[in-house]
Amino acid sequence: MKRMALLVAAALGVAGCTSSMSPEMYQLIRTALRKDPAFMQLSYDACVRDMNEMSASDSALYAARVRIPVKNVASVYCTRVLNGWKSGRLTLEEYRKLGNINPNTNEIRIVQGK
Repeated sequence: MKRMALLVAAALGVAGCTSSMSPEMYQLIRTALRKDPAFMQLSYDACVRDMNEMSASDSALYAARVRIPVKNVASVYCTRVLNGWKSGRLTLEEYRKLGNINPNTNEIRIVQGK
């Protein structure tokens, strides 16, 4: 599992462009998130690092979408997205649209923790 987690982590880095992620890669990452706590932590850390690099206006937009203070947006947003991915509640199509201005209802529910 460690080897798969490393491969998937490398793929996640390359797949930063969510629109190009294949269904197979999405499922492989989902499996790794479910089975390997170390991979979940690695993914969380990478997500938080990326979120913390956003502009102040983007952070404010995400905070409003998640309905939390800006200072907590990275940790809360990443936790909710990864848990949604891990559980299967967040589909590949929804994952691809996470950064869109007009997310769908299920995406909003997931990032709001509902």
